[in-house]
Amino acid sequence: MKHSITLFTDKAQELLRQVSCIADQMEKSSSGLTETLRKWLSETEEFLKQYNCAEQATFAAIRASVVAIGDRGPTDKGDSLSDRRKRRKQLFAQYINEGVECLYRVYMRENIKVEEARKLITQVILVALQNGHLHSLPPDGPMTMPQLTTFYSTLYADNELRKGIHQALALVSYPDILRLTDETLSRILYAEPRPHDG
Repeated sequence: MKHSITLFTDKAQELLRQVSCIADQMEKSSSGLTETLRKWLSETEEFLKQYNCAEQATFAAIRASVVAIGDRGPTDKGDSLSDRRKRRKQLFAQYINEGVECLYRVYMRENIKVEEARKLITQVILVALQNGHLHSLPPDGPMTMPQLTTFYSTLYADNELRKGIHQALALVSYPDILRLTDETLSRILYAEPRPHDG
């Protein structure tokens, strides 16, 4: 994946959180449910397409099924409107489960890389702390992007630390490394996580 994996996992988490609102809507009222579910499936499909994930096809197929069912539900001869709506809810619940399982698998596949890179960056920073490389950091709080880039260059200049950075770069992109470095420094030195702009 060429893009930022941390941004990918953030967006995947956001999409997964949206499912609870869809499920709530399904429980309370069926009005607008088809459109809400279709929008979520379209947004998820476009998101996966942006990152060239093959799973986008799964969401396209589910979306097509949702649109085909529509607001009234599948029609069988002799079914009452309430029976069709019940069947529609069952199918939508099944489609939501399929979508969530698919997106969660993609999320976990990428999040494993982020967590492994986070461990490597934490090790690099702890070694840098032991070796005295953290003296140039601002003592009272968060770093600016130029300070972070300069700090990263300082770490990269050390042969021992460079090996850990290369291992992390094999998992995630350079912007991800900067973000993970910033988060780790905030956690270790400033004892509070820093919010990030998505």
